Amino acid sequence: MTEILTPPEIEPNTQISKKAQLKAHANHHMAKFRGFYMGHKKWTIPLTFLVLIGCLIAVPYTRYKIAGTVLKQNYTVFVADDATQKPITGALVEIGDNKATTDNIGRAVIKSRVGSKRLSVTKKYYTGVSSTVIVPIMKQKVPKNILIHATGRQVPISVINKITGLPVENITISTSGTTAKTDKNGKTVIVLPADKKTLEAKLSGSGYNDTAVNLAVTDQVVKENAYSITPAGRIYFLSKQSGKIDVIKTNLDGGDRQVVLPGTGKEEDRGTILLASRDWKYLALLSRRDSDLAKLYLIETATDKVSVMDEGDATFLLNGWNDATFVYTVNRNNKKYSDAKIQAIKSYNADTKKLTTLTETTNEVKDGNTYYETYGNVFLIDSTVLYTTNAYTAFTTYTGNIPELKAGIYSVNNDGSQKKSLKLIPAYLNNYYPQFPYISSSLPHPHEAYFSTQLNDKTEKFEWKQGELSSVNNSENTNDNYFTYLASPSNKQTFWYEPRDGKNTLFIGDKEGENGKTVAVLSEYITYGWYSDNYLLVSKGGSELYILPAGENISVANIIKVSDYHKPNFIFSGYGGGYGGL
Repeated sequence: MTEILTPPEIEPNTQISKKAQLKAHANHHMAKFRGFYMGHKKWTIPLTFLVLIGCLIAVPYTRYKIAGTVLKQNYTVFVADDATQKPITGALVEIGDNKATTDNIGRAVIKSRVGSKRLSVTKKYYTGVSSTVIVPIMKQKVPKNILIHATGRQVPISVINKITGLPVENITISTSGTTAKTDKNGKTVIVLPADKKTLEAKLSGSGYNDTAVNLAVTDQVVKENAYSITPAGRIYFLSKQSGKIDVIKTNLDGGDRQVVLPGTGKEEDRGTILLASRDWKYLALLSRRDSDLAKLYLIETATDKVSVMDEGDATFLLNGWNDATFVYTVNRNNKKYSDAKIQAIKSYNADTKKLTTLTETTNEVKDGNTYYETYGNVFLIDSTVLYTTNAYTAFTTYTGNIPELKAGIYSVNNDGSQKKSLKLIPAYLNNYYPQFPYISSSLPHPHEAYFSTQLNDKTEKFEWKQGELSSVNNSENTNDNYFTYLASPSNKQTFWYEPRDGKNTLFIGDKEGENGKTVAVLSEYITYGWYSDNYLLVSKGGSELYILPAGENISVANIIKVSDYHKPNFIFSGYGGGYGGL
């Protein structure tokens, strides 16, 4: 129980000085405070600690000493040349034991303990500087600006993208133990020893090939120090320069040419085909290499590894890529036309290495007659495989009966799931003989397919769009010539050409093939593919491959020849699921 203290009683007759009275009252209040303080220790002691810390923090010297033991803060420094005021890249900035290098705008951000710190800035061919700075407890309000003096010659450099012709930011030029990075305008200044006339240097940057250059040591803007750098990437194509059909790869500008898969001499000119997936991660190669039968090969461009997708006594017809899945049709040679399963549509997932049979043809024997089906066109629309079947008879006698086998329009996912019969069309009797309708098909627009069938002199037309098949007006002509829309890797753009006045007009448009922007008119070029969403591939004369920008500088005026190449005598009309087959 807390003892309650009361002031001492003073006898009325006792003569006490005023000073003594004040002292007595002070002792009384102190005793009362001690009693209260000790009686509430659970919160009075922590409060005392906080008050003491607050007092220490209020004093700048002790404030940073205390905070520096537990707090860190980002400290930003900008380094520039004292003569030109231009940012200096690649300068080493140190604050205590922490360090960073300035970026392409001369900025370095260092995380340091707060308080008074020693800051130093050094760079080869510059006079180093040092000073004392305060790393604040709160966020830095104004960056620290440092000027340093060049001791060598300041050499201006500019770098552009070789294909687009546009400036390239963050390209590092390295030479003579020092570096500099280009700004958003593709420009930088590197300081070099003045006793040199030329130096060997290297250009490097994310998304670009390293490039060796000769640098003229001069403080003037000269064409010798204006460089172009090639975007990173490899283009694959067929070549017969060696006398055999080889698989070749080059840089995007045709440089650093290498043989990926040398020909064996068994390849057929017309039957050797190479198709690239839209991201150029995989290649499908149809080639006869080690026997008289062609095999279907997979080439993985990350490693150039070659493996067999499918083989056997069969003929392979290539339908195309959807992402990492390749779809193709198989015609088996060891069966008769009237046999079941003489044809199949298959898919191969290059990521999982899984081979799937999507569908196989069937037949029907009725009243001694054999009725069988064959595949018509096979289309890839995103992950959907659309195909038609047409029915025939091997031998027909009068029976008066209509076979159950029907012509049809079907869809199936490229992994074999969700197979659907979209439209089945039965046979009819024509002069007492079963007559089957024929289904024609086309791809008039991206993500759409048209079908037309003739039945008893009656034409029916259908449109497949967004997963649904519907009838269309008979007045619509779905059998006109249609264009091949090549989808970009992101599937956000399309690239196609139209013949006009005996020449070709090239367009780039949205994912639906609309809002076309003209790339070229009255040209000899035709579409070949994309390389990323940034570059277009075109061919000329069926043997010359070119690249040009797809962005703001899109124009055949900026075209660069990649290489001559070998093209099979095969046309992939309507094909938009990969590149290289046109």
